[in-house]
Amino acid sequence: MGALNVITPVLTPETAHMNFNNFANESNWRNLCVDNRTNSNIFFDVELRPLCSFLKDGIIDNGEQCVFDIAESRIIKVHGSKYALLKNSIAYDMVNEAINELGRKGILDVDGMHITDSCVAKGGKTIRQYVFPNHSVNVDGSDVLMRIVVINSYDGSANFSLQVGGFRIVCLNGMVSGSKFLNLNQRHSGNIQLGNIQNRLTTSVKSFEQLGEYWKKMISTPLTQKVSDNILAQYTLENGRMNIKKFSMMCDLYENHVKDLGRNYWAMYNALTAHATHYKVQERNIHNRADVILGRENHVSSLINNKKVWQV
Repeated sequence: MGALNVITPVLTPETAHMNFNNFANESNWRNLCVDNRTNSNIFFDVELRPLCSFLKDGIIDNGEQCVFDIAESRIIKVHGSKYALLKNSIAYDMVNEAINELGRKGILDVDGMHITDSCVAKGGKTIRQYVFPNHSVNVDGSDVLMRIVVINSYDGSANFSLQVGGFRIVCLNGMVSGSKFLNLNQRHSGNIQLGNIQNRLTTSVKSFEQLGEYWKKMISTPLTQKVSDNILAQYTLENGRMNIKKFSMMCDLYENHVKDLGRNYWAMYNALTAHATHYKVQERNIHNRADVILGRENHVSSLINNKKVWQV
């Protein structure tokens, strides 16, 4: 892995006052997505082997299986007897086939489609992001492109899943939907059906404009100080207690977005997604950066799906 080719703003308590809302554009966003610190080799060869083949004579197992990395000669994860291996090559070939078929039908415009691959957790988990520039909504003067995140894992940390949301060009933020109906989630215990993927992608395309209307509604929904403080207090909870330092940073980040976007839910939403995308990742975990960001995005999604906290 190399160094980061193009420098983008990194959010810390000291930089929360910076403008994270307007540093990219249509001509440079692809380059700004490049991060050579992340392993992008997602199609390494694996196979499922019985655990007993690795045990010394006389040691008895319970029928467990191992996902084995052939090139590295390494066990990625031990699973139970019912685990079904879904190789990345098969999973993402099916997604690509579904995308191409919908492209041929005119349902999905694949022209200029941008793909980013990340292999994290020592090969245990794969995150592939598809961004579709020709599927976009304009929200308050900035374009949000349709983004589909497809996840597969060998270590059991995630089911095969497809998540639909947006990608806001000016800030590179991943815009999560918070809507479960847009997502596909399939356990590793049976066959993944190509038709299910096509159906979910079709639903995603049709629903993306509705998602844009939801984002626009955020603009017209004002936030009082009391409500914004409550949202950030909930967002910064750690083990049931608010992280004061993180809360202070998020308040600064939100106020910075208010300058450009107004005191509304759209500014708050962009502050949350800016934190998810740009907050610093510890150096020891930098090779898992894509997974760290995904975890933060899921946290944002959970928050905006909580109607007691997020009232839009």
